[in-house]
Amino acid sequence: IKTATTPKRLIVIINILGILNLFGMILMMTMNTTTTTKQQQLAAKKTFFSKTIKKNNNNSNGTVRETILRLKRLGITPPPAKLLPPWNSIESKYGRNSPIVLGLDQCKEFRRRHFHEKKNGKMYLAPVGLFNTGTNLFVELINLNCNNNNNNNTNNNNSLLLTSLFQPPWGKHTPHDLRYDHIIPRYQSISDNDSVLPVIIIRHPIDWLKSMCRRPYAVYWPFNGRYDPNFVCPSILNGNKIPQRILALYGAGNRTYETIIHLWNEWYRGWYNTLDNYKIIIRMEDLLYYPQQVITPLCRCISSPSEEANFRMVLESSKRNQTGHFNHTTTYIKEFIHHSYPIEWKTFTEQDRAAIRTVIDKELLHLFHYTLPKK
Repeated sequence: IKTATTPKRLIVIINILGILNLFGMILMMTMNTTTTTKQQQLAAKKTFFSKTIKKNNNNSNGTVRETILRLKRLGITPPPAKLLPPWNSIESKYGRNSPIVLGLDQCKEFRRRHFHEKKNGKMYLAPVGLFNTGTNLFVELINLNCNNNNNNNTNNNNSLLLTSLFQPPWGKHTPHDLRYDHIIPRYQSISDNDSVLPVIIIRHPIDWLKSMCRRPYAVYWPFNGRYDPNFVCPSILNGNKIPQRILALYGAGNRTYETIIHLWNEWYRGWYNTLDNYKIIIRMEDLLYYPQQVITPLCRCISSPSEEANFRMVLESSKRNQTGHFNHTTTYIKEFIHHSYPIEWKTFTEQDRAAIRTVIDKELLHLFHYTLPKK
């Protein structure tokens, strides 16, 4: 009798142990999921790119080889290939093979009005953009690659006078409708604001929101804002599903907005819609992936020659040693890799995602080839 029942008992015990083992595996998986670290998230992003690389092995323009080639053309030594995105992932995010530069058709008329009619008058080029939109990078690229800049001005009939400014006289973060209401003391010698050709720099709103959550500069959420322990940035809606008003401090005065996404909408819509001033609009992302195709036409816009074969890139942080900025250690390569990742907003609450989809200026999204993450 014992020999007949022993196998059955063993089978029961083995089955119980198997169930316990399965339960333990499920518990471990659950714990791992809920305790995902930043390193794991980074590994997941690298996995995404490695899968994309395998998928595109037969497409030479879509692989990491194309990314490496483009970096080398800029005179940059690429990091290990496993850290780089395939080029077609960048194209799918920002558009295929060309940057977006609006307003170059105004260059000839701007030169005529501010140089020829004023008998070799002086012209200025200055970046304009919200906080965290690459205005410092733009200035350094212009100074590195436009030959006729601050340090190389001549005054003769064959050379237009250009000065690239760190910011326009009215301040680089100032909304369009306040540009004549404020002047920075160091630029009081510029008597004509209209002699400054502003280059407006726009950035993908989701990436911009995440940067503002990390470094909001002069933008505040004063009603419960960053001081509320329950605050989850960007807090488009508060806990009661009411729009979270924000405060932005400008040199020309303070201004409140219904939400932080309204700030992005209204600020860029104001500059885009204006018809009474010359302007050029570019994307921050194009300064990373198509710098030469953006900067060279801008140099030519004000007839400042640029040597395409000797294009130079800013490799270190463009915010280093700048007043009003944190101690940045970001390099061009880090930013190149970071902005190539697919747009994601997992850290946003569901109600914030829904609010952004409802409120965001969809015409601006379409115009600059920006898309929101899929549901």
